[in-house]
Amino acid sequence: MTQSIEILSLILTGLLAGVYLGGALSDARISDLSAQAFTETHQARDVVMRRAMPPFVLATMACVAGSALLAPETRVGRLAVVALLVLDTLVAVRLQIPINRRIATWRPGNPPDDWARWRDRWRVGHLVRTMFGLGGFTSLTLLSLWMIMS
Repeated sequence: MTQSIEILSLILTGLLAGVYLGGALSDARISDLSAQAFTETHQARDVVMRRAMPPFVLATMACVAGSALLAPETRVGRLAVVALLVLDTLVAVRLQIPINRRIATWRPGNPPDDWARWRDRWRVGHLVRTMFGLGGFTSLTLLSLWMIMS
């Protein structure tokens, strides 16, 4: 049971980091998009992400927390990963979700004059979340390797 939860935790954190990294890579040239293209792209992506990400992040957090309870030798490291996931969630709730809601109200052909400011704020938040996700996955991978090698 313990090993299964540890493996599932690693898989979920890897998938989460991959989602974030994929978003960051696809947004690398987001400032090249017109206001209309950005709005259409963001609104379409948000329809999927607003449904998929909350349960995915919560399941990942629960799995990593469960593995911390079952693996006392790596508990502190696993709880640090949970802390990164909590920080990720705070950035989402305090910054990105309010921006997503704002962008959802825009008409693609006529966004507000300050649309680029909101795009840039959202992108910074996403990059922060990407760092939290990659940090969690990297930490959990290193913990797993340490357990295998000990």
